[in-house]
This record gives sequence, structure tokens and C-alpha cells, in this order.
Amino acid sequence: MSGQLWIYAAIASVLPILAIIVAIRRHRAGLPVSPAAQPAPLPPERFNQPEELHERVNELREELGPQILPSLLKAALSDLERHLAVFDKPGQPEDEDRRRALHSFVGIVDTVGCSSLAQSGRDLQERQRLGDPSPDQQRAFLSQIRLLHAEISTLLEQELSGAESPHSGG
Repeated sequence: MSGQLWIYAAIASVLPILAIIVAIRRHRAGLPVSPAAQPAPLPPERFNQPEELHERVNELREELGPQILPSLLKAALSDLERHLAVFDKPGQPEDEDRRRALHSFVGIVDTVGCSSLAQSGRDLQERQRLGDPSPDQQRAFLSQIRLLHAEISTLLEQELSGAESPHSGG
């Protein structure tokens, strides 16, 4: 075997081992083993489900009445703020605190009719339960939760001022 072929053969036999070592280190660091394995994050610039939210708020207004709806929206805002605070503290939240906050987010977003955001939360819960912290997915999910908070705040202001919701059909 010539000198150059021997070097190529040695490199070729070492590359799979190096790839495994890199994957293990990425996994231990909480990074995706393969960039393709990480789901695409939700776009952070706008809330992705305003129509579903507005439709559900209109349903809740009809079901509960316009006097009760502001209280429900205030409670949702308060709960979102309390659970966002878990992630806003310096450092990483404790696993149990993060688990509870994610579980609560899923319940809140389901209540306000944002089913695909709720599914994103469930997916994130499952990944974290399996030991995958999914930092990019978590960041994208929390971004959408913050945007949901802003959207609910706007809806609450409209309810209190008597203004029509942009998607109320009226």
C-alpha cells in the first residue's frame, strides 16, 4: 500500500469514531446531536395563532358573558407571568419547576384555543422528559408564550374599553 493510501485509510477509519465522540459530547452539553434532528423553531417575530385565539375568546365571551371574560383573561395573564418567571430567573430552572411551568403553559394555551402551540408545548415536555433539553425549541416556545401574553393583554384592553376584537366577525 502506498504511503498516501495508507494515510487515507487511517483517516477514513478514524472519522466514524470522531463523529460518535462529537455526538456524545453534544448530547451531554444539551445540544442536538444532529442539526437535522432539531425541529424547526416557531418564527419569533409574531404570534402564530391570533385567529384561533380571537375565535376562542369570542366563544368564551358568548359562553361566559362579557362580564366574566375579563376576569378569565386577567387570570390567564397572571398565570403566564408566573410561569414565565421560572424561565426568566438567572441560570437554568430546576427540572421540576420547568416541568410544572411547561405543563401549565400547555393547559393555558389549550384553554385559549391555540392547539398547535399547545402541541408544541407537549412535544417539548416529552423531549425534556426523555432528557433532551431542546434549548432552541424551548426558546421558540417561550417566545410564542410571550407573544401570546401580549396578544391577550391587547384583547383584555379591548374588552375593558368595549372595543371590538379584530377577529370577532362584527
